[in-house]
Amino acid sequence: MIKKRYVMKDKRKRIGVLTFHYSNNNFGAVLQTYASFNLLRNLGYSPVILNLLPTKKISFINKLKIFIASFINASRNFNLFRLKNLKLTEPLYSFEDCKNQNKNFDIFYVGSDQVWRPVMAQERLYRYFLDFVEKGKTKISYAASFGVAHWEGSKEETLKVSELLSQFDAISVREESGVSICKNHFDVNSFHVLDPTLLLDQEDYNELLHFDSSKGNKKSPYAAFYLLSDLKGCKGLPNQINKQLGVPTFNLYGKTRKILGKNLFRFNTVEEWLNGIRDSDYIITDSYHCVIFSIIYKKRFVCIVNEKKGVARIKSLLSNIKLEDRICYEDNIDFNLLKKEVDYEIVKEKLDILKTDSLNFLISGSVNK
Repeated sequence: MIKKRYVMKDKRKRIGVLTFHYSNNNFGAVLQTYASFNLLRNLGYSPVILNLLPTKKISFINKLKIFIASFINASRNFNLFRLKNLKLTEPLYSFEDCKNQNKNFDIFYVGSDQVWRPVMAQERLYRYFLDFVEKGKTKISYAASFGVAHWEGSKEETLKVSELLSQFDAISVREESGVSICKNHFDVNSFHVLDPTLLLDQEDYNELLHFDSSKGNKKSPYAAFYLLSDLKGCKGLPNQINKQLGVPTFNLYGKTRKILGKNLFRFNTVEEWLNGIRDSDYIITDSYHCVIFSIIYKKRFVCIVNEKKGVARIKSLLSNIKLEDRICYEDNIDFNLLKKEVDYEIVKEKLDILKTDSLNFLISGSVNK
């Protein structure tokens, strides 16, 4: 069972934060890292992101692709965003690299995102259950996610994870289904909290947009779309939007540009992605974090659920704030629903309660009440 202990009251200088921070095209991963980092700073701590990187060898062809992608994105890429807005350790690749960080931190924090989903964490799964942290250190999870409504791990992984979680001082998970997984598979108590991105507000994110020269340059209504999956029902989505809503579209991912006679895709920067959401009139997405930022910026939106990606995440979030009617399926995108205004006064009332509970978890760290 989890020890009853107040984790976050005694403010010590540095917290090592382990999450999915390293991506050059996953806006949600980078922004949830940014949110955790700033949330902990606002609470009076000095967070540092544990810079755990993939260990797989990269072929020459892939290295060349990465170089070309970096060139296309010039200086406005994800690495620049991390350098400007986060504090990182040196690159960490192995168990020993991570273990060496014990000398630098008294508290280790894991989350949020799908860090506890085996298919996502892969060979580094146990790192995200803080297997490298020494006895005597404080270990907490904040909004860690299993990604889906059931535990996907093997029997061996279940036994190991049970052992590791029993050593945590406090556990919180992002979905209500995660509370059941923790209890039924690992015999530990946990607390349901909001994704850290929801604990910051518009003003916090608008501070990022001073890097973006396009801020405030919106000239006409448009619909933004952001699809992580190749959904058959969404082929020709820009044309559907134009026909149904009568407005142009903006692909939040980026756009294809012709460079040296070749059509190459250029990802938007994090700032461009945020700016695209902030200035849009409508949003269509299948992304968990795009839904969150649609809510933060009080947009009319619909979320296309994708069974393969995991529906539990979206349903847990939207049902708690009475927005589950915003869910639709790829073969039946409801444009009339998209046109309908969202009552954000009701949403705010629900969110404020959940925010208070989430912050109280971090402040007190008490889960065994």
